[in-house]
Amino acid sequence: MKNIIINESQAKMLNEAGLPLKTRAALPSFMENNPFDATGYFVNGSLDRILAQRNAELQDYFSDDINSYEKNRIFSKLSKLITKCKKLEEPLRDQLERICNNVVVKIFGIPSESMEITCELADEISRTKQFHIKPDTDEDYEYEDLDEMSGNDSEVNKRRIINAISYGVAWRMTEQSGRLWINDVFESDEDLPHLYSQIMKINEYLVFNTDVEIKDESHKQGGSVETTLANEGDTPKVSATGVVFPILLHETIRGVVELLSSYGLPDDMSAAERVTNIADALENDPWNMRIGPSLWDKIQDCIGNFETENFPYFYKELVSMPTAEFERVMKNVFAGTRFGKRTMENLYEKSKYGHDYNKFVGDLALKQEKSVIEDDYFTDEEIQEWDNGE
Repeated sequence: MKNIIINESQAKMLNEAGLPLKTRAALPSFMENNPFDATGYFVNGSLDRILAQRNAELQDYFSDDINSYEKNRIFSKLSKLITKCKKLEEPLRDQLERICNNVVVKIFGIPSESMEITCELADEISRTKQFHIKPDTDEDYEYEDLDEMSGNDSEVNKRRIINAISYGVAWRMTEQSGRLWINDVFESDEDLPHLYSQIMKINEYLVFNTDVEIKDESHKQGGSVETTLANEGDTPKVSATGVVFPILLHETIRGVVELLSSYGLPDDMSAAERVTNIADALENDPWNMRIGPSLWDKIQDCIGNFETENFPYFYKELVSMPTAEFERVMKNVFAGTRFGKRTMENLYEKSKYGHDYNKFVGDLALKQEKSVIEDDYFTDEEIQEWDNGE
């Protein structure tokens, strides 16, 4: 992939990180009920360490002590930034949508005939398909015996971890993609890259520190993505929507990653549907957003230099592991053991030899996947409501 040179002014626009804080706030109290504790994937305090590191990372984004500001003030600031950004983007939407599409193709090295990708900037997000708000429970299904019920619980826990990692992959790839779009966007409007950085970092902080409760379909979203698995003779489809460019880019990347994550589902279609109805409920998304980037960091730290064009093959190998093996490996990765590091290194080396992308995505027709995947970004309307105490 060709390097893109940016000038000093552009580099300054990208750099939002300030001086480290002298003091850091403790984790929000609602994190005491972290649902990832129940998965069994975190041992010897590994989840506490991951959350503490994530908390420190988010606070270090800001030169000021962000925790000294009232939440309503932060929400109001984000609302104003999004409103300004949308106004600047209005005459550039077609161009920004094309840039988004091209960036995602470059990241994954996707042949044009292998996947259909649609990117759309919109004033608000409309949903075209139904999705689960609350997860199903074991009581919603009839099992043959306790072994089948226990096996389903293991598959659900695996899926919960994969969902969080998938979110983290998309977030980190969005953060790291700047060199692929910065020149084109900067030439169109030099204020936009700076706005993008502010919006995403403030939003990320708020998601981590706000106890978001998704109750029904009226919950406003800043972005969404719908994925369609290929039938025989067709290609997989990713249709992403976002209110501003960086959210659109994140949703598009996440759509591709979510298609790939279907390799981790049970082969039995009814079992796969049961697992997704429990694990993929929209109510689970805020937790995936909070912890996902750190889980992907743990994996990437094991590998070192990571070429994104190898990601589809690596991710297929990772999520396709038998459930018991996946749990054992990921426990070690999250705990930072030598075994976890060695396994990820070997898996990545193996993935570098997978080059048949057309056959690779064609296999997706055999998998079951949820149709709507949504993110809990805060729109300007929602933030304004919260700011007014509504």
